[in-house]
Amino acid sequence: MLPPREAERLSAADASNVVMDADDQVNVFLMAGILGVGGFVTTDGAPDRGALRGVIAARIGDHASTGLARFTQRVRVHGRTLTWQPCLPDLSWHVRRVDPVDGVDGLADLCASLMTVPMPLDRPLRELLIVSGASPDGPGIVLRVHDAVADGVAAVRLLQRLFGSTTTPPTTTPTPRAAIPPAPRRRWRTSAASITRVSAVFRATVAPTVLLGPISSRRGVAFAEVDLAALARAAKTQGPPSTMRCSPR
Repeated sequence: MLPPREAERLSAADASNVVMDADDQVNVFLMAGILGVGGFVTTDGAPDRGALRGVIAARIGDHASTGLARFTQRVRVHGRTLTWQPCLPDLSWHVRRVDPVDGVDGLADLCASLMTVPMPLDRPLRELLIVSGASPDGPGIVLRVHDAVADGVAAVRLLQRLFGSTTTPPTTTPTPRAAIPPAPRRRWRTSAASITRVSAVFRATVAPTVLLGPISSRRGVAFAEVDLAALARAAKTQGPPSTMRCSPR
């Protein structure tokens, strides 16, 4: 069966992320943390999943303004063609509680194991897991979003739209700099680098590295504490404020 003409096809990059999923490596963006009392966590440390689902339902229901349309779509396969198909998300599954863990190390082990758990294509490619036992201060939380939906900076922006303030901060457009023609020596180096990259694609053999070859199904995750105040100060020195923000907590 051919896809409808109006169906939105996945881009080549997004389709490759779906096709290249393997049992030992799933292409997902994963974020983990620990919730404190307040918001969706009651004073006794219990998460209010109903309230959380309600907020998420409102955000993805207004995806025209929030840019969360992918959270209400699933991937449909038509032979070699992959398209986005609208569907009604089951938030009782997408926002759910999983087995408790033993502290932060247990949360890290869970995150590592999730890197080898595929995401079903018959649902929107994201899930939010509530994890008891991650900390005495509150439950853990794990969000998985498939790379076909977003990755890198795009995934961070989706998180801001899903959980951030409903008000949109004003943006400023940086003044473009005058184009400076590259020096002859710099042009020569750029051309040489381009030729090297292209020739590497057509080489019959690839030099062995530690990144090539079979890998095991075991994954490891470790958390590190970072001084967000120092990170915020450093962020302010990079780029316009409209494109980089960091608030210490």
